Amino acid sequence: MTESLDRLEGVGKFQTYANYKDSGLPWLGEVPEYWNLVRLKRACLMITDGSHFSPPSTEMGCPYVTVRDLVDGKVNVEGAAKISESDFALLARNGCRPRIGDVLFSKDGTIGKVAEVTRDDFVVLSSLAILRPGSHLHASFLAYFLRSKLGTDQMESYLAGAALRRITLDVIVNLAILLPPIEEQHAIVTYLDQETTKIETAIATYERLNVLLQEKRQALISHAVTKGLDPNVLMRDSGVEWLREVPAHWEVTRLKESVAA
Repeated sequence: MTESLDRLEGVGKFQTYANYKDSGLPWLGEVPEYWNLVRLKRACLMITDGSHFSPPSTEMGCPYVTVRDLVDGKVNVEGAAKISESDFALLARNGCRPRIGDVLFSKDGTIGKVAEVTRDDFVVLSSLAILRPGSHLHASFLAYFLRSKLGTDQMESYLAGAALRRITLDVIVNLAILLPPIEEQHAIVTYLDQETTKIETAIATYERLNVLLQEKRQALISHAVTKGLDPNVLMRDSGVEWLREVPAHWEVTRLKESVAA
């Protein structure tokens, strides 16, 4: 536990830059002077989405990916449904097959799930946008941006009051993104990978501790209500297999017999 807390020391502490400039956006404020603020369509070679028709699933065939297959920043291709090879080829020709280095973004239903593409043996449906970074945009930096407050706040502003939660491509291409020099993007990605790993490790530790504490609480309650508080009390067989021994002076009855009518 202490080791996990120690790993978090310094997370979120940043050095300041020498000079800043007004971003021109009231909700963003000042940004480092040499960073560029551009629309996402200027930073990407392509922004499109997957197939707008759903081919029938098959037992065997090629994988197609939907929102549910984006898990923890990765594409769960192994768990994806399958379509026929002919339908796969058709969708691939229609631009629904991402390339390695692309970034997927869920724009329908569960909005904001992000995953980087590390293999190219699947196609996607229209619930996912495919973003192909240009030479001045690091794929992992783009993925972090889409999950950042800068990215999510912009998307939420378009969703306000919408009956159906959906982000259109017209919205995505016009999202504002800050672009540091590509070398600095690499450094930021490395830093975020390291620091988020520390946080995820700490979360896993706390979750495990929470499970152990819940188990201890349950065991404590169970012991108190079935064995009592006196460790030296005389015990007898309860006659109930799962209950085993109870204090000799306790009575074992059905709940209905103990509750007044």
